[in-house]
Amino acid sequence: SGFTQVTLPAYGKSVAVRIDSLHKQLKEFVAERESLLRAVEELAGKRLQLQAAYDYFYNERFKLSVASGFAVGSRTFYLEGWIRTKDTEALRKKVEESGLRHYLEFREPVEGEEPPSSLENHPVVSPFESLLLAFSCPQYNEVDPTAVMAPFFLVFFGFALGDAGYGLVLGLLCLALLKFLPMTNAGRKLTVVFLAGSVATIIMGLGLGGFFGDIIIFKPLFGINPVEQPIPLLILAVGMGVVQSFVGLAISGIMYSREAGIIAALLRDGAYALFLLLAILALAKDYVGLGAYGDIITYALIGSVILVIIGSMHERKGLKKLLGIPAALYKIYNSIGFFGDVLSYSRLMALALGGSVMGSVVNQFVRQFAASPNPLLGYLIAIIIFVFGHALNLALNLLSAYVHPSRLQYLEFFGKFFEGGGRPFSPLKVKYKYTNIISKREA
Repeated sequence: SGFTQVTLPAYGKSVAVRIDSLHKQLKEFVAERESLLRAVEELAGKRLQLQAAYDYFYNERFKLSVASGFAVGSRTFYLEGWIRTKDTEALRKKVEESGLRHYLEFREPVEGEEPPSSLENHPVVSPFESLLLAFSCPQYNEVDPTAVMAPFFLVFFGFALGDAGYGLVLGLLCLALLKFLPMTNAGRKLTVVFLAGSVATIIMGLGLGGFFGDIIIFKPLFGINPVEQPIPLLILAVGMGVVQSFVGLAISGIMYSREAGIIAALLRDGAYALFLLLAILALAKDYVGLGAYGDIITYALIGSVILVIIGSMHERKGLKKLLGIPAALYKIYNSIGFFGDVLSYSRLMALALGGSVMGSVVNQFVRQFAASPNPLLGYLIAIIIFVFGHALNLALNLLSAYVHPSRLQYLEFFGKFFEGGGRPFSPLKVKYKYTNIISKREA
């Protein structure tokens, strides 16, 4: 019928009285809003003092919350907490310098405890910890993958953005932000990541022949033009995925060797990696010039299957060793998932190709207007299209170049070895949200 039945709330007064009441409430709300706005205007002049007060009282509350966990008596107190091994001697020295009678003991974590994880990387790599923590913090006994993840992320970022001109603009923007914009430590680290990504983008852009699309035509250093040669570009993207996937398997083997020993790790992860490598060679032998060695590769592949079975049986004891045979066959069957992960890296080709095509389309419009009969108007419109067109293309591709390489790290790479679920080591220290403390040396 086109009508919807609505049940109105029941009021004991007429509609006119109700409307009048609502108008009065509205006037009261407007008056209250104006009063609040005046109060905000008065406080706006004291913003710096309020921000400093916020940081001060936040830290005071934080100290009190920590102190509430102490066991305090009339003459003594007991304190227990986590500390990094390298800081133990410094703590011992501080306690001894206090002159107080004390008993200080350090011990290793015991079974059942869940110590926090302290990420300690080289200053060049440490900004990429923000990418890792955006996914999860490693557990105490896990490998910190930041140093391994960083170069892969940069290569994928540069490959996806794939334009030297865009990399140059991004780098200048990041330098300006670092120079003139006050930022938190986390924001500064993320900006440094993008700055490093801009360098990778310039390199990959020169390699793929992109400088603001095709505004300047030059020979790609890699010998691959994304628009004219999409298949070699796809092979390059998938090849990078193969390399990172095998690195993930290697890390998995290293972690397993800590528990079961090197032999067990070689039989489990090494044999599986060998099988995958030989399977790839068997599929691609005709394309990489190994067609004449097809029989040798086939026999080696069969041998790797036997090694996978032996490795699966080696993990088990007694009669359960027989269960290793179907488990190994299922593992081999499940290698389809490995190749699916590798194919996920083809998205890098799509991103590089899409950005290149969009840049070329913008340049085509620019050339058309620049060649118009009215040079002044034509060049003016061409400049506007060039600036806004490439700015929009950069913004869209920058988002994709961050999201998709991050996804490849989180799912395809970390899925090989990383569990996460740990908690970061957060020592008792002063934390500021609005205040930046600058030393005399920095000033």
